[in-house]
Amino acid sequence: MLSGHVVAQSPEQSEQNQAEGQRQDDTRNQSPPSFSIPIRILEEPEQSESSKQQEQESAKREKQDLAAQKSMAESTKEIVWITKVQIGLAVFGAVALLYSLHLNRMSARAAVDAVKIARANAEAELRAWVGYAHWSMDCFGKTGKVEAYLFRIHWKNYGVTPAKKVVAVAGSPEDPTKFGSDGPLFPFIGDGAVNPPGVVFQTEPLTLTPEDVLATRERPVRLRSAIRYDCVFDGMNVRVSDVTIEIRYIGKAGIEAIRVGAINPDNFAVAPIESNEMT
Repeated sequence: MLSGHVVAQSPEQSEQNQAEGQRQDDTRNQSPPSFSIPIRILEEPEQSESSKQQEQESAKREKQDLAAQKSMAESTKEIVWITKVQIGLAVFGAVALLYSLHLNRMSARAAVDAVKIARANAEAELRAWVGYAHWSMDCFGKTGKVEAYLFRIHWKNYGVTPAKKVVAVAGSPEDPTKFGSDGPLFPFIGDGAVNPPGVVFQTEPLTLTPEDVLATRERPVRLRSAIRYDCVFDGMNVRVSDVTIEIRYIGKAGIEAIRVGAINPDNFAVAPIESNEMT
């Protein structure tokens, strides 16, 4: 149970108290001006150590960030350098590839050319080669009475394969029905004849009377023959061989001996003087 009491004051005491309070207020108002004194707040040791650690960690993080930035910059430079190297290698590889393709193309062409050359050589070795073989002389007439001497040129296929569509013309080089200004006047070719390898065949003769034979002592006569043929290889068709021989009587027998056929090929000097063989 609480109890209290109230002290009653007289009017005089109240006036004194008020006057005393008024004096105190005046005294406070009349006090001299105050001076500011700097105050230094000292941190506690724990707070100071924590601040230092924070500063150290902050500095450490900054160093780490700077190191990371430098590392990234160096890595970027390395990436740029590597990229340049890769581009250079790619360009070099492209150039090397193009050069390799060029070499391959040249090799392919060389191989094709080698095959063509080998084929041409093989065909040249296997083709028909028709050339001049020799000449011959025969007599025409009755026994003891020769009306004419027949001189012929003989051809031979020196090749390995047959000659196809063989046609020939022979006669005096001055005969315009046999030889024109542009060359031999071959008869109609058609299918022609086939001349197997190693086979010799003769052309039509040049006919000389006994008097013509004797006249060749002073004025030799010429016999020309040309032959046209095809090979079995399509790329070697239309071959032409052409030869001209000169005939001279060198025997000592007179016209009577010639008329009765008392002479033989040894009484003649015959040799090719012009040859245009397609060899």
